[in-house]
Amino acid sequence: MFRARQLVPRLLVELPRTLLIVLGSLALAACVEGQESAHGRLERISNRGEPVRELSSAQRAILRRATVDPATLRLLRQHQGLGVLTARSLRDEPCYLNASGSRFGFIACGQTRHRFPSRELPMIDFSSLVARPGDAHPRIRALMGIAADGVSRVAVHFARGPSYFVPVVANTYIDRRVPARPAREIVALDSARRALASFPLQVPAAK
Repeated sequence: MFRARQLVPRLLVELPRTLLIVLGSLALAACVEGQESAHGRLERISNRGEPVRELSSAQRAILRRATVDPATLRLLRQHQGLGVLTARSLRDEPCYLNASGSRFGFIACGQTRHRFPSRELPMIDFSSLVARPGDAHPRIRALMGIAADGVSRVAVHFARGPSYFVPVVANTYIDRRVPARPAREIVALDSARRALASFPLQVPAAK
């Protein structure tokens, strides 16, 4: 069970600037509408999470610096040493967080371009991606995010080779065992494996 006192939150991911790229994508690239009866399931998240109550004064201070209200922190799920959490900001905006071991790796508060969850944005992905100079597509170090009730699984399509599928459990998907191959796309799928949203993955060209 996740215990907040084990966390030492951080606001930035420290990586070698020229070797690795860590991306947390909130931008929706494409949306394919499903059947009308499924639309409602794309606009809700049933998992409200468990309150995280045991926070030190230092942890609360760090969360407040990130505009997160510590009293609203909730754990949706923990798996393979990774955790997915939600909260509200000090301005009462939605916040999304992940944790790896004893550290927070991603904290984002505020409104996305499209309301989440919705048909336009059924999933928020904050996977950890790595790439070396010259790579066209990154490799996925840890696949993770939050998905609406209507999203049943997440697919990773690679530049070459078969795709990799991860189930959505309790409105989350977490997997740090994705094959270490260049990934070109993360796709949200419904129970019939129809595509709901696509997040293309591409390494920015060096300037």
